[in-house]
Amino acid sequence: MRQLTVVGLLFAVLILPATAQIGPAELQSAPGLPAPNTANRQDKLFAQLIAANYLAAVEFGKMASAKAHRNEVRQFARRLVLHQSKAIANLERLAKQAEIPISENLGPVDVVIKQQLESLSGSAFDLAYVRDQLFTRHMAIMLLESQVRQGQDGAMQKLAAEFLPIVTTHLRMARELMDELAGVAIRVGAPENSHTLR
Repeated sequence: MRQLTVVGLLFAVLILPATAQIGPAELQSAPGLPAPNTANRQDKLFAQLIAANYLAAVEFGKMASAKAHRNEVRQFARRLVLHQSKAIANLERLAKQAEIPISENLGPVDVVIKQQLESLSGSAFDLAYVRDQLFTRHMAIMLLESQVRQGQDGAMQKLAAEFLPIVTTHLRMARELMDELAGVAIRVGAPENSHTLR
């Protein structure tokens, strides 16, 4: 139940500020079509939300690169930083051309997550970081797929299509890491005289 509440809050915090920046003066000229020389509502939401997603991935990835307990987690974090930094650079260029404002700061939810990660260390940090990446990579995939299907800006659609398999790989890696970390946590927490089945 708590996870559903967090998901609802995240959507509210991410989507409402983004929609607030899309005013009545920017209404589409026809259903599904942008006004002349502007991106449509889907393009703007995509650019703003995926930028926030990638910004957090880079910020938390840098933290994990230095702070993670397990080497596999540090390697995963470095890979995310490399790929998402390139994605942000490309996205910012396209957003500037389409006159879409992109925030350079973490959103309120990500600020809270950052504070929580900063307070953790060792295996607890690894678990929290990878759990967050499982959720946020899944969110990124949803945003990318939506843009591929519904976006009007061809360049942004192409960018979304190019990064979709990369983010899908990130999600798969995060799942594998979580399975491994959860398995270690179970084994460490098991009584010494217990037997595990393999």
